[in-house]
Amino acid sequence: MLLLALLACAFPAPIDSGKTTDSESDADTDADSDSDSDADSDSDTDSDSDSDSDADTDSDTDADTDADSDTDADVDAACGRYQAVTHVGAEGVSRYTAAAESTLGYGGTTTTTTESYDAGSGVGVMTSYTDVSGRSFAWYRSWSTSTYRCDADGLWYVGYTMEWEYLTPDGYAGSGSMVYTYDDGYLGLPADLDVGARWSARGTGTYTGDVSGKFAYDVTGEVLEEDAVTVDAGTFDALRVRMTYDDTSAEQWLAPDVGAVKSEFLELESWVP
Repeated sequence: MLLLALLACAFPAPIDSGKTTDSESDADTDADSDSDSDADSDSDTDSDSDSDSDADTDSDTDADTDADSDTDADVDAACGRYQAVTHVGAEGVSRYTAAAESTLGYGGTTTTTTESYDAGSGVGVMTSYTDVSGRSFAWYRSWSTSTYRCDADGLWYVGYTMEWEYLTPDGYAGSGSMVYTYDDGYLGLPADLDVGARWSARGTGTYTGDVSGKFAYDVTGEVLEEDAVTVDAGTFDALRVRMTYDDTSAEQWLAPDVGAVKSEFLELESWVP
């Protein structure tokens, strides 16, 4: 625009005498016609180009969205919906209930975060930090890293590492660390969960750390009912599940894409997907 303004100043338009000849009129008409035709052609071309570009962009965006959707669907199909292992970055804070303080002698929070998930291998890693205190502990802190594996059957527990430190009310301080590995992994949650579903796992594992040895496990699970449960983090449509570890049973409520939102001793306080 600046160039056009400078040219107009350098070459002013001729003074109009009020008279035009036929040839001048025809020339002006032809020039106007050519100018209009060129302008229309340019406009049409630009419009077509913009339309093609928009169509290509929309098509690419739709394709990317569909691809992401397909990937998410494949992951959920492999691992099941009632877990957070496949949702990298998800973080939940659970608070120990009054029942925990009464029965276990402490209260506080546990923060769990999904650190990584590899769709190719199906391996996911979650970390957990617990900070509690009460009549059993002046304070207790632990850090754990759990490894899981997903396949067509569901979510498998592979093993975990744990470190802890504590101080008792009478002043005794302690700390330690352990590594637990399930020899063959065990199916913790089937991919297809529905009311009435049952599953079991039995096997052995090893632990190493301050002490080392072998351990055995015998786990069964059953989906009891669908249940809407309300906790500080919100209201969730969940499945109430009973898990039995050897001779000890515990119930928990599992919500889609979140995992456990409530148990006897813990309730989800906040959730960031």
